[in-house]
Amino acid sequence: MIRYLMNLLLGILIAGLGCGIELSASTNVQTSLVQTKRMTSREVEQLVGNRARAVVVALRDRDMKALSSFVHPKKGVRFSPSAYVNPQSDIVFTQTQVKNLFTTQKRYAWGESDGSGALIRLTPKQYFSQFLYQRDYLKSPKIAFNQVIGEGNTVNNVLEI
Repeated sequence: MIRYLMNLLLGILIAGLGCGIELSASTNVQTSLVQTKRMTSREVEQLVGNRARAVVVALRDRDMKALSSFVHPKKGVRFSPSAYVNPQSDIVFTQTQVKNLFTTQKRYAWGESDGSGALIRLTPKQYFSQFLYQRDYLKSPKIAFNQVIGEGNTVNNVLEI
């Protein structure tokens, strides 16, 4: 299940950070820092780590308003149910859609279940409960940057997308 959360976090952070400059409107101060100062690896890890922690807190609290503030205003956020990211079929939500995600009872086709290949068709609340946030990831014993933690039986192309 860590793969699911990491894919979401990577999607939010990659969309939000772009090439290290394209941050969302809520982080204009950080944007100017990235653009005007060459950051050390440690500073980048601290910036990304702080944003990732805030995303995990929003997920834990089911705070879609807070989560939506991290969604890229043009690219949105991609939900991929496994380590294999499929740009053609993965669901992408806008900031507004994420903000209102828990208000709908619509069942989305989130992708295929890792291993069985069965279609995952759930409401957003069901998907979050069953696939996305099943344990307290704030207490995770391992945190990595640009490195995949964990394995599965699916090809992992997260770092390629």
